[in-house]
Amino acid sequence: GIQDTGFRFHSVASYSRTTIDALLWLIKEHKLEADNIAAIEVKLTEALYNFVNDRAQFSSDGDRQAHYFIPLHMALTVIHGWVDSAMLNDGTFNDPVVQGLIEKVSVSCDPSLDADFAETKSITAAIVEVETTDGRRLERRQDVWHGDPADPPSWDEIEQKFRRIAGRVIGAEAADQAVAIVSDLEDAASVRPQGRMIRKDLGPRKYAWPLH
Repeated sequence: GIQDTGFRFHSVASYSRTTIDALLWLIKEHKLEADNIAAIEVKLTEALYNFVNDRAQFSSDGDRQAHYFIPLHMALTVIHGWVDSAMLNDGTFNDPVVQGLIEKVSVSCDPSLDADFAETKSITAAIVEVETTDGRRLERRQDVWHGDPADPPSWDEIEQKFRRIAGRVIGAEAADQAVAIVSDLEDAASVRPQGRMIRKDLGPRKYAWPLH
């Protein structure tokens, strides 16, 4: 059913979402910033490492490859706190700050993840280890990505992503109206506002949605 539908917070391959979530946890838990990160090591299952090795270890060309390139995702997570499709381009990839962080990322396989596979059934399980400039080694294991049915998102998280993405296209005011309509969906007397939201030919009334 719909409860088994995953929600993607980061516009990357599924195997990279667990690594992003692990790094985000470390950043928040230990208040890390780019300047105090000396190195990032991403550890994957052997099967997954073999599958993504070329994408994980070598620089990418173009938007599509950027979707798979773990070191880029780690760099963007440190800088922005998320990864979305608008960031996956050659301009971002060639940015000196991004390149500096990419150089700090290594990817390897960890046998412990394979040993636990029979129990977790998670091929995308990952361990992220951060070495700080003051010598600390911080580690986080993530078995599933946040947004997976096993770790579902909150309404507030979904709303935050919608506002960030939709606001670029329809503007903040229209995004606010859309959130209000969906929030009140169960009690709505009519579905006409929802119809207007998905119509392509809105003419001069574009995005002028009534709330009831």
